[in-house]
Amino acid sequence: MIIFFQLHLWQRSVIKIKAKAMIKVIIALLVIIIMLTLLTIGYFIIVDIESKAPEEVKQACHLDIKEYKNRKVFIITPKEGTTNPLKILYFHGGSYVAEASKEHWDFIENIVEETGSTVIMPDYPLTPKYNYKDVFEMVEPLYQKIIEKVGVDNLIMAGDSAGGGLTLALEEKLSKTETPLPKKTILISPWLDVRLTNEKISEVQKVDKELSKEKLLLAGIAYAGEDGMESYLVNPIDGDMSKLKNIIIMTGTHDILNPDVDILVEKAKQELEETIKEEGERAVLETGVIGLHPDIVKLIGKLKYRTSYGQNVLNHSIEVSNLARIMAEELGLDAKLARRAGLLHDIGKALDHDMEGTHV
Repeated sequence: MIIFFQLHLWQRSVIKIKAKAMIKVIIALLVIIIMLTLLTIGYFIIVDIESKAPEEVKQACHLDIKEYKNRKVFIITPKEGTTNPLKILYFHGGSYVAEASKEHWDFIENIVEETGSTVIMPDYPLTPKYNYKDVFEMVEPLYQKIIEKVGVDNLIMAGDSAGGGLTLALEEKLSKTETPLPKKTILISPWLDVRLTNEKISEVQKVDKELSKEKLLLAGIAYAGEDGMESYLVNPIDGDMSKLKNIIIMTGTHDILNPDVDILVEKAKQELEETIKEEGERAVLETGVIGLHPDIVKLIGKLKYRTSYGQNVLNHSIEVSNLARIMAEELGLDAKLARRAGLLHDIGKALDHDMEGTHV
């Protein structure tokens, strides 16, 4: 019994020694992980991350690099010269943390070669060294400068992931000041809400092997800074889209950013319906045409989004209504009937694929 008891104590001592050694190893590993984390964070905060064009792109395309607000702006055109007047202002993705990747450059190279157009890609400031305010201090005046030179008729604005969110937020901001917007907007899997509160995201995360909700949230918090977490400039899903037009969204169902796209589309539909109703009521009030059925008023509102020979059809209809009234009064005819006819003379152009027949 004595021998057994002594052996038992020896075993317990060995176990204690092993446990202490294991604790030391765990603590050492934790210290290393913390140190590496701090070094990584410090690197991103101190170092100004910039995009660099791969040699393959330089060889395949003509690359011009401009400086704007102490940042690079890449202008990529076909090697043999442009054959298309189209200009594409492109904001790359990367969770607001990473520079343009090889995949981005390959994509841009393909666009340039296949369309013969020009791609303008700003190397906008990245988080955590910078936040959304720094980004908009660069991209908003840059957009103004671009449209001063090329206009908007041949301008497309596009972006993917974080760049898609930035694109939409920028247009929402520009629309508040009535700044001319691009002819078309293309959003590729846009990151619309950095808060990632949509309940469906967790379900989609099971099949999304590329993006991590937790990592994205950290990047989003850094991009928002101290006061941007509730700003539409950080979360364009909350912005006013009523003045935006010609937006194409490309998204996949196995993408954790997809659920917010569904919300954005529904929101856009509601805002569009409200705007159409308001525009119809405004036109009726402005021309003094009363007694119209609500469905007719709605069709009049739709004319806001129709053009004919470069002219907005709603504005044209209002002008014709007022002119018809003046002419009728001069000729001693029925002014009420004339202004009614003038307002409704192009109503057929409000019809869409849901209704049969031509606009005549």
